[in-house]
Amino acid sequence: MPIIHFINSKTQTAGGMKNVLAYVTRTEKTESEDKQYVTALNCSAPTAHDEMLATKNAYRKNSGRMYYHLVQSFPKGDDTPPELAHRIAVELAEKAFGNYECVVATHIDREHIHSHIVFNSVSFEDGRKYHSNGNTVQELMDFHLVVCLELYFISLD
Repeated sequence: MPIIHFINSKTQTAGGMKNVLAYVTRTEKTESEDKQYVTALNCSAPTAHDEMLATKNAYRKNSGRMYYHLVQSFPKGDDTPPELAHRIAVELAEKAFGNYECVVATHIDREHIHSHIVFNSVSFEDGRKYHSNGNTVQELMDFHLVVCLELYFISLD
């Protein structure tokens, strides 16, 4: 069963966000046999950085935390196929961060599959900033468990 955790980035700048998005979507990390495991929600992956900045500027919220970055990691030796790992991460992002521009990228270049979820700190729908605290993190972890169990059981059928 995968775990999720937030990456606490010290580079909360527009440039830092651009670098993280470029890293997580690198082709050599996300592509296998003509299939690339990158999905953008409420934006386009190649222009996600510009779209996130446009949202921040539209709501005059372009300071402070620029983005959130979390990782869903499967244990070494886990035989979950990349398609399922990516599907779980996308479903989590859709349900948990549906009002935010978000990029989901599953890395398949290591001994363990892991998915990065990078999302804008400002909602494109209403301009509200996402705030993470102990309660929201626990809710996200609980929700992730439900998504995993649902999709694991579906994939077994």
